[in-house]
Amino acid sequence: MIYFLLFVIIIIFLVVLVNDKNLFSPSSIICESYILAVLCAIINIDKWNVNISIKTFQIIIVGILSFVVPSFFVLHCRFSKRNIERKKSENYNYCINKQIYLILIFLQFVALILYLYYVIKTIGGIGNIFKLSEILHDYREGTSYGDLESMIPTYVNQLVKISQVVSYISLYNVFYTKMIEKKRNDCLFLNAVSIALFIALSLLSGGRYKMIAFFLAALVMGYTILKKLTNQSINIKNILKIFLLIIAIVLCFSKTRTLVGRTNDDDFVSYVSSYFGGSIQLLDLYLENPIENDGIFGKESFYALNNTLAKFGIMPKYRMHLEFRSSNGVVIGNVYTAFRCFYHDFGITGVVLLQALLAIIWTCWYKKIIKQKDMSKFNSSFIFYCMFINCLFFSSYRDNFFSSTMSVATITMVLYFVIIKKLLIKEYKVSEGKNYE
Repeated sequence: MIYFLLFVIIIIFLVVLVNDKNLFSPSSIICESYILAVLCAIINIDKWNVNISIKTFQIIIVGILSFVVPSFFVLHCRFSKRNIERKKSENYNYCINKQIYLILIFLQFVALILYLYYVIKTIGGIGNIFKLSEILHDYREGTSYGDLESMIPTYVNQLVKISQVVSYISLYNVFYTKMIEKKRNDCLFLNAVSIALFIALSLLSGGRYKMIAFFLAALVMGYTILKKLTNQSINIKNILKIFLLIIAIVLCFSKTRTLVGRTNDDDFVSYVSSYFGGSIQLLDLYLENPIENDGIFGKESFYALNNTLAKFGIMPKYRMHLEFRSSNGVVIGNVYTAFRCFYHDFGITGVVLLQALLAIIWTCWYKKIIKQKDMSKFNSSFIFYCMFINCLFFSSYRDNFFSSTMSVATITMVLYFVIIKKLLIKEYKVSEGKNYE
């Protein structure tokens, strides 16, 4: 059945490619995510004794189609026949205030040092300061799965958000100067320092999610700009380049496991396939033996919102860690694809409706970006799109949009972005500019 599942998803993916003509349209990303997960599950078919049920097959296909079909209509259907002729707008370029930029990079450095200090303080002192992997392992296990309370203060967490915003602006500036303006980047060294500081900071949490999300953002950002500049159709050369970049990202993911305190010593293929393929088998195990719904509305789907409400006493406080499961005597993990959360809270109706809502949000956003002709302006919307596009890439792993991105933390990040943009970015008119299709 799992081979048939892979076949059906690939067929859906090919249909999406023909219609969207973009490897990283929202529907393409969803299909790619599940193709990778199913392939990784197949690699472990004997190790885990994988034999997914009809129900698992149905929920995965229904979930994918619930995204792909609404996305198709939003992207390709015209809801108005009016063709409004718009006046050609003024062209703008932007420049970075280097003094402000240096201050922000210094804040990134301060955030890194303070975060490391409080991580060490949380696990009991600086005695093992040179054993970073052990520190991160103890911190992650203690705060996520144990009774250890993180001692990282609120102001440091706010500095982390500021560091994230600055790093994504730095990433955008690298692509902007290299690909759009095609001029010498006077801030290239500072851009690199900013990006490196954020990646180091993201690893200190004991996880690699933010690091991989950043690399995926860079991949989508670069590909989207290239496609808008050249208007090229999908070709083998581009596919090969992207495949090699993805391999590099996955290799980086594997190589950093010991750095963040992971003790798994499997080889590269076994480690990666276990990490990204376990969700398919775990979803099947869950559907075969589901846990009881305790009545908390959207407990798994809307964790971040519920956590905020819990601070006001409206909802009970709880930790969002799903149960670990094993198959064929092997502990696989506790990630079940995005569909587990939707199905557990709202049944198959929840899978359909939440996936459709996700499709509408992301496809409208994507459509706005690809239809924008003037690329010379500083594009805040595009930066945010790339910042959160990982929610679609990780759909086969777990849900991140409804459970964590829809949160007060995201609102504060938007506010920081607005303030930083106001201070850092100066837009100015140019007498003549180029419009890129």
